[in-house]
Amino acid sequence: MDSRYEDIDELFEVRIASLIDPKVIDDRRKEYKTMYEKLKRIGDGSEGEVFKMLHQETRQIVAGRDYILRLVDGEWYPCTPKDDYQMLVMEYCELGTFMTWLTQQCAQDRTGTWRAPHEGQLRHFYIQMVKAIAFLHCGWGTYAFDHDTGRVPGHKPLLHRDIKPENILLCPAPDGTLDSLPTLKLSDFGGAWQCAVPEPPQGQSLYFFTDGYIAPEFLQPPLTRDEANEACDVFAVGATMHCAIFGHNPFKELRRGQGQRSTFTYRRRAIDHARHRGADPFSPDFAARLDDALAESPLTRRTAHQILTQLQPAHAQHMAAYERWWHAEEVPYQARLAAEEQLRRERTAGACSVEAAPAQDCMCDDAAACGAIADDAQYLRADRHAWWHERQVERHREI
Repeated sequence: MDSRYEDIDELFEVRIASLIDPKVIDDRRKEYKTMYEKLKRIGDGSEGEVFKMLHQETRQIVAGRDYILRLVDGEWYPCTPKDDYQMLVMEYCELGTFMTWLTQQCAQDRTGTWRAPHEGQLRHFYIQMVKAIAFLHCGWGTYAFDHDTGRVPGHKPLLHRDIKPENILLCPAPDGTLDSLPTLKLSDFGGAWQCAVPEPPQGQSLYFFTDGYIAPEFLQPPLTRDEANEACDVFAVGATMHCAIFGHNPFKELRRGQGQRSTFTYRRRAIDHARHRGADPFSPDFAARLDDALAESPLTRRTAHQILTQLQPAHAQHMAAYERWWHAEEVPYQARLAAEEQLRRERTAGACSVEAAPAQDCMCDDAAACGAIADDAQYLRADRHAWWHERQVERHREI
């Protein structure tokens, strides 16, 4: 920090004052309008839209999120492309949300089962999530962090209040690391607030937490959003990991009649008897750290810093084991899947070309049987039809 200023608040005030100059504001508006090209919309919400954008000079892909100014309580922002909204230019996370990644990697379309990631991958994600909220809650990772007290002196915890798989973004893995270990980014701080700081009346209408990821203590009155604390974020991280392992959050939803809000019962699944992609049970250490986050009572729920302290010692050992498994087992498995998919596409393309040919008399002995094959879930419709006809042609030739 600049030694000319006594504290960081003073430094912020000086920096903001330098941006209020009308010429600076005008220059920044012109830079945004001339340098950034909107390519497509990639998301939206109650506060604005998110666009994939291109910087004309550097050709860098970024994400731009606009905020309607009437929703931010009249705060002043130095980069305002138009009078009615502000644009934030941020890093573009090309792998999408954690939920999208999980669905692509774990959902087995043919069997309808959920193939849990390897424990090494889960540890990789879990430790990143815990580090993120430890930074928010106690200033972990900053030069002022006190390891003895577990926080920055005078730091007021910042709560995210809406952690879930859809609010976690993924970027490609750093160079020199496995592609299967992407970098995690915590996003969507629209509901964030400092712990123990009363919210203004207009803030009460904003969302906070999402059904299925809100801590169990908030399922019953009279707790209010003002009473949220660090334990709520920790539970939401645990619920996110529960979703990664089992394909769903740790609650059972009871749907009510039309127009009535559903109710939720906390029914987490035990990880002790579950198996990850390495075909082995989860380690007792990892299961215990998830239990720390998913404890039903906030009094027994561990803090993010405590969980992180317990996870780190064995992290390198588990990641080395994961890398060995990846090269020995997962790479050949993915190669087989790719070959099967290529074969399926070739068969589909061949069947489509047959169907596009001029119509000929069906050579099937039983036309109804030809149609009945369509009920066989093992093949696509085009594949099944072509396969049946080929079988019948061979049969007639033998006769």
